[in-house]
Amino acid sequence: MALDWAREDEDRGYALGSRLLALAGRASDDSDIARSARPALRTLCERTGYTVHFAVRHGDEAVYVDKLDGRRAYRMRSRVGLSLPLHCTAIGKAILATLPDEEVRLIAGRTGLPRRTQHTLTGADTLLANLAAARARGWALDDEENELHTRCLAAVVVDHRGLPIGAISLSALVFDMDRERARRLAPLVIHTAREVSAALGARP
Repeated sequence: MALDWAREDEDRGYALGSRLLALAGRASDDSDIARSARPALRTLCERTGYTVHFAVRHGDEAVYVDKLDGRRAYRMRSRVGLSLPLHCTAIGKAILATLPDEEVRLIAGRTGLPRRTQHTLTGADTLLANLAAARARGWALDDEENELHTRCLAAVVVDHRGLPIGAISLSALVFDMDRERARRLAPLVIHTAREVSAALGARP
């Protein structure tokens, strides 16, 4: 077929096309990555009681590959397989903070930095300033920028080449995690991201 989702086989039936095979391969890779990360994610969830996410970058967005619900009475609406923007999520900004400013500007030009809430950073210069602060402290913050009443912090995960492939985050409702608590939890998130990176072959 023209879109490469399927192709005719020798028996006049249909077989998977190149695009579906690529998606299947990506899902398999993501599943392997999530499996390697799970022990460290579980420890972070148990120590903090908050919801833990792991997402990997795919182009100009990230995709959740694992989620562990915390012990709170509420549940986050996220789910494995859901894509998320890079410019207004803690996971996305943790990834963007590792990239050159020129690459971030290219991504901003392609995506348009759409506004998700009144707190979303929709200008490239403002976003770059926010990323510089995240880079300096080693973790990123989503302060109601993707969803109102939700605060998240995240740290980047790198592969065996030292390249950013995704990030680990803690998520909570704002009444349950103020900015000071987020700051105190940041070392645990950074430690978990480094553990996951090591599990994926990154050097210390």
